[in-house]
Amino acid sequence: MSGWVGKIVRINLTTKKISYINTSDYEEWIGGHGMGAKIFYDIMIEKGVDLESMDHNSPTDGGFSPDNVVSIMTSPFTGTGVPAATGRTEVQGMGVQQYPIGWYTKSLFGGRFGPMVKFAGYDGIVIEGAASEPVWIDIRDSDINIRKCSELGLWGKDTVEAQKLIWDYVVGDEEYGTWISPEGLSGRTTQRPAVLTMGRAGENKCRFACLIHDMGNCAGAGGFGAVFGSKNLKAVSVIGSGGIPVADPAGIVKERLSNLEEYAGNINNFTIIDRIRGMLRHPFLPGAAEAYGKTPTNWDNADFTSSLRNENKGPSSCMGCYGGCRARYQSGLANESKCAGTYFYAQADSKDIMVQATDLVNRYGFNTFDFYQGVPYLKALADQGVIGKGCEIDCGDLDWSTFGSIEFAQEFLRTIAERETEFGDAVAEGFYRALDRWGRLDDIGDASEEDMAHIPLPYWGLPEHHYDARAQLDYGFGSILGDRETCEHYFTSIYWDNYWHEILYGLKPLDANALQSVTLTVEKMLPHASDYASQEEAMQMMNYSTENMYSEHIARLVSWDRHCTRFFKASLIMCDWRFPDIINYMRDDKRGSSFTSEERFIKAVTGKDLSYLDCMEIGRKIWNLDNVIWTLQGRHRDMVYFADYIYRDTFEKEWKMTTYDASESTTWAFRDCGNRKLDRDEFDNFKTRFYAYEGWDTKTGWPTRSTLEDLGLKEIADTLESRGKLGSN
Repeated sequence: MSGWVGKIVRINLTTKKISYINTSDYEEWIGGHGMGAKIFYDIMIEKGVDLESMDHNSPTDGGFSPDNVVSIMTSPFTGTGVPAATGRTEVQGMGVQQYPIGWYTKSLFGGRFGPMVKFAGYDGIVIEGAASEPVWIDIRDSDINIRKCSELGLWGKDTVEAQKLIWDYVVGDEEYGTWISPEGLSGRTTQRPAVLTMGRAGENKCRFACLIHDMGNCAGAGGFGAVFGSKNLKAVSVIGSGGIPVADPAGIVKERLSNLEEYAGNINNFTIIDRIRGMLRHPFLPGAAEAYGKTPTNWDNADFTSSLRNENKGPSSCMGCYGGCRARYQSGLANESKCAGTYFYAQADSKDIMVQATDLVNRYGFNTFDFYQGVPYLKALADQGVIGKGCEIDCGDLDWSTFGSIEFAQEFLRTIAERETEFGDAVAEGFYRALDRWGRLDDIGDASEEDMAHIPLPYWGLPEHHYDARAQLDYGFGSILGDRETCEHYFTSIYWDNYWHEILYGLKPLDANALQSVTLTVEKMLPHASDYASQEEAMQMMNYSTENMYSEHIARLVSWDRHCTRFFKASLIMCDWRFPDIINYMRDDKRGSSFTSEERFIKAVTGKDLSYLDCMEIGRKIWNLDNVIWTLQGRHRDMVYFADYIYRDTFEKEWKMTTYDASESTTWAFRDCGNRKLDRDEFDNFKTRFYAYEGWDTKTGWPTRSTLEDLGLKEIADTLESRGKLGSN
């Protein structure tokens, strides 16, 4: 089995039993999410766990239950040198962040943890049960120990302190770059252990606590930091000295160099400042702070550029990637943070405070994206006198008059992480549950410039990213039909053509040529949609117009996206900042390397001849298994709907997407798809079209026997039928 090392370790924290799963038993599920989902399903069935009866608002049930199985999975590409895939890892299990049910979900992160798991001799780590006291897992090649946190004083430490204590314990004070062979290690290495840990937010089971690896590599979505807290598991440490067999090492190098030369452009021509500024993204750009209600005078672009140049530090990458998309500072604060990881304190008084606050939120182990939407909302309530000492929402001694300072950020985060005061305890439950406790669920909606006292929570009680469901249909529809906000950027370039790439990176967009953009995209999607009569008809999948938004074309678009991401992003764990490479702005012809490049990497690593269509079919199988698990958790199509404001209020922003209008001289154009809202009945009709296209029961949304058997999942169909959950054909 090239690309794999052969076994997955299974650790029961309740019984302290350590056993192993043969990777070959799950080879058909590829890796990452596919393998993790099937292992989760098998263990739930093996134990006879009734997922539907769980109380997901209980502090001890649902995702907090000892029955929750959390897997940390790699892929065949992990550790092999495949760019934007070598350093990637995925965590799976029942989440605690969503509402009303903590769906089986996933969260991905980069760095070097996944490769180290494989170097130690494992393709994944499966964790079940709960320890009776705080523990951490110490893996050194074949030597695995469940150790008490009390021996090192780990419990109560932040994510940085915990990792340093574990490093010192495992390898002592050896200098970096020297050969070391810690006790239990079969060989030698120059590496420190790769540690995945939680902070105080996780220890106190804050529902949006994340897992942190190194500095800024975060498994943010789902609340897995809180799940670790419920299991009394502080950290997992792995150090390995082995290797990974691959089918064609020279082929990997050849394809990697080809990608770098032909599709990545001459990245050395980008200045360090351009690359860091682009990847840190808009919180640091002129005008961004104003969108959050505050415009510090010293937040100008020249000042930011100058300060980065003075750092004299280049960006960092996940292991094996040439992208260099993560920030790195001489101070060490907020290292490896990017994008949503920098959003916690966008209203800070200065960029330096924002960097300090980003570092602080990582140390506590919070998913920063909840704060990105939540902090402006809380500040608006404080400005209105709703939040404050002795106010309607009493926040104790938290002084909102100091908002914007690092002192406020420190006290704010401590209050929530420690669940101090009723205010801190409420926010620790996540913003949806906090609003419910405060009787302010009517505040879920768009935040206007005049009144920020609204918070966008469009699906499953989770915060909106940038891509509103009323405008970017693939993103919004895919999120509500799934388990979480997708955080997948396959089609955001359609919008970025008109803004992001030129503003952030200085890259020339497609000259506003919508026809070229649509043609390039659909060419990559075909022949998956080969049942269309022509490519021109298939191109309607990229028609985001109001007239087309509930059509079968959009149902096919969302379906393609779900199958594609379940295979390439979630199971091969390829970073979607790099793959799929659909529209490539570095090239004159704008044609990306996908999906030929992925096929070549699969062949070089595994020796398997998997075509693009083969990959898509495996992605469809994984997507169906996810829906099986959600069905067993109690999902029904009647639960699948957006928050009321998505149907009630117009999305009052310009958002240009590709649209088709036969009456216009330019049939394909970038037209405004903002300034509209969803129709509740029409979206319900859309669900029917989507379920029918997937081969699911249109009345329930449940998978059918014919679809599951077509995917080779007869036993799973039998299980659903025995539990009264099998859809009607």
